[in-house]
Order: sequence, then structure tokens, then C-alpha cells
Amino acid sequence: MTSLASSPRPATLTDRRTSQRRDCSFAAQIKIAGEAPIPCKVINVSAMGALLQLNVVMGLPPAFKLIVDAEMFEAECEVRHQTGVNVGVMFTSNRLEAMAKFG
Repeated sequence: MTSLASSPRPATLTDRRTSQRRDCSFAAQIKIAGEAPIPCKVINVSAMGALLQLNVVMGLPPAFKLIVDAEMFEAECEVRHQTGVNVGVMFTSNRLEAMAKFG
């Protein structure tokens, strides 16, 4: 019988993260230059990035600003992956502020 500890585990997104994310539920907005803000929810966050949940499946540009009013936080973001309504982003600005708030 093979133990779970010795079974090979496939690489996952979690394996590649450089900082631990914490679960949350923050209302947020995606701001794309020249367009109306897109509402979303931050469902987990770290100093390096976040997982966002959109209300509907939609294509996003490769980069945008994320605004989380309740946490008085905003950052430029780069899309790292998208599956349906879930969008993983990496912060490209304000990482020190994110570390202080979410790290």
C-alpha cells in the first residue's frame, strides 16, 4: 500500500506562490482606463497578489488597477491566470503596503 506522503503530487498554483495568501471577502473594483469600474470581490490576498471573483465571466486586459475601498488599498495588477469568474493577479505596485495590510 502506498502512503499519501510518498505519492507524487502534481504542481499546482499554490506550489508556485512566493507568499501565503489569506482568505477574505472584500468588495473591490477593477479600474481600466477610460471605462466604468467593474465590481468584483477579493477572495484571498497576500503581499504579492490576490484572487478576484467577478460577477460574470469576462475578458480583462493584461493589466489594470484594483481598488479595495474598505481596506483603503489600491494597486496596479497584472493578470496571471483566469478560470471562469476567478482571476489571479500579481500586484505590480504597492507591494510594501500590501505586505503591511495583508502579509
